[in-house]
Amino acid sequence: MADHPTLATSTPTTSPSKLTLVLEGVPPNWLNWKRGLKERIRSRTDWKERASLAARVARAKSGWLLPKNSDHRSVAIRCFRVRQLDHDGLHASVKPIIDGLKYVQYVRLGKRGTRYVQVEGAGLIYDDGPRFVTVSVSQHPVEHFADEKTEIEVSRESI
Repeated sequence: MADHPTLATSTPTTSPSKLTLVLEGVPPNWLNWKRGLKERIRSRTDWKERASLAARVARAKSGWLLPKNSDHRSVAIRCFRVRQLDHDGLHASVKPIIDGLKYVQYVRLGKRGTRYVQVEGAGLIYDDGPRFVTVSVSQHPVEHFADEKTEIEVSRESI
């Protein structure tokens, strides 16, 4: 389930200062990836796109405006998983999710292009630098793989 996630998400929970998303499944530990590079890139891209799509829908439903480069947000990611990860693996596993929440996105031009163009992303956080976001990641044990999920809570500190 975690290797090729579906686009299943729950209805976002919103308030004026917080927005919560739930993604089905949990991202794998990219640091211990045993398969090929192309499959890892494909899976990371899937997780980024799932987070981005869920974030766009949630932002539209909540009426949140796009962040400015002066806004600071807090992101709390809770992974409910059967197999717990070590500290490094846990933080590395959520990197594509954080990338999917960003307003500032860069897309490579061409299949092997070295030029990138800036495009508008999901817009829950401006960028993933420490000036723009504080990220906390935790994991909680569950009994069954069917119960695995990833909760993302974004709080805005400036309105």
